[in-house]
Amino acid sequence: MVLARGLAVCALYVAAGKLGLSLALVHASATPVWPPTGIALAALLVFGMRMWPAVFVGAFLVNVTTAESVPTSLAIAAGNTIEALAGAELTGLFARGRHFVDRAWDFVKFSVLAGVLSTAASATIGVTALVLSGSAAWTSYTMIWFTWWLGDGSGALIVTPVLVLWAARPRRVDRRRSLEATVLTVVLIATSMVVFGGGWLNLPVRNYPLSFLTLPPLMWAAFRLGPRAAATCTLLLAAIAVWGTVHDFGPFVLPTNHESLVLLRGFLATIAVTTLTVALVVAERARARAEVEAANRAKDEFLAIVSHELRTPLNAVVGWTSMLRSGELDPATTAKALETIERNAQLQANLIEDLLDVSRMVLGQMTLDRSPVPLAPIVNAAVDGLRPAAEAKNVTPGSRIDANPTVLGDVTRLQQIVSNLVANAVKFTPAGERVHVSLTR
Repeated sequence: MVLARGLAVCALYVAAGKLGLSLALVHASATPVWPPTGIALAALLVFGMRMWPAVFVGAFLVNVTTAESVPTSLAIAAGNTIEALAGAELTGLFARGRHFVDRAWDFVKFSVLAGVLSTAASATIGVTALVLSGSAAWTSYTMIWFTWWLGDGSGALIVTPVLVLWAARPRRVDRRRSLEATVLTVVLIATSMVVFGGGWLNLPVRNYPLSFLTLPPLMWAAFRLGPRAAATCTLLLAAIAVWGTVHDFGPFVLPTNHESLVLLRGFLATIAVTTLTVALVVAERARARAEVEAANRAKDEFLAIVSHELRTPLNAVVGWTSMLRSGELDPATTAKALETIERNAQLQANLIEDLLDVSRMVLGQMTLDRSPVPLAPIVNAAVDGLRPAAEAKNVTPGSRIDANPTVLGDVTRLQQIVSNLVANAVKFTPAGERVHVSLTR
């Protein structure tokens, strides 16, 4: 499986690299369109760092079959691999790894760390290798470096989110959403063709500054269809925009194709970050709203259970109190009534204390007073305290104490824990059976 994935990543890297280098104008090894960076980052984030050899081999093959010598190709491949490793490591440390596409702030951190900082490593190593080998002049260093860095950065920002999002577990397909996604795709393609393919369509808008027309479909995807659709639409727009600009269509056409593509990639990188950030903010708000609604439902269910649990011992107290006030009970029944009232009053007090504990935990005010605590007395007290309730259910309680270990803990909380365990055992044990508690070291 690992080998197959590695071969697939390598093949995809080489294919995308050849496509990117076909648009290299300032130098044969430097292009403003470089999707392999996004492929390498996604592979390392999704499949793990063990995919780095596939990235290295793919980068080497792309360059050695283009115009570079073996040593220069090895240096460039090393730079590309270091870039991917650094981007994936920084994303894992500061942006939750492959889950950077779950929250807007994590995506912003990914954009800076993997899209801006780590890509500088590949550009620096690669361009330095070119000038040291004599393949490029020192006077061209800055221009080649900027082109290289922009191509890698835009590849990371546009391609990586799409691959990571689609690698995640697919959600159930909604027919209405599928229809809406289809309509959106048609609208986006039509709009992109008007903006970047007006000349090909023989429209009188060959190079009009209409790039703003692409924003409504992207925002539609961000607000209505989620991060995956938003990132995919951005990639689709990028493909059409690059094709149109290369053919001298669209608002980013300048005197040379190189200048046109550099300006276009800056625009697309900005659009990619903006669109996906908006989509993630919308998704976060939707999740927060769903969590609030779930919490409200849980609160209602909790209150219903609590009211029932509080009412049960209260009914027993009220009932036996009324019978005592009648004065018609014999001494044995009176003793039983008083015992039942005391037991249910204590049960209600315990329930109220549990509610207060829940409130303290929610507020972060729960404290533990730790000290050496012998466990045997706690177990014995729990069993003895619940013996009347067990006998009322015709359940036989028992305990076996083989040791009396001392632990470091809060005596009150330990009593609650053991009492709750024994109480639940009594509550859910059928009549006529036994509840047995053992304590051993």
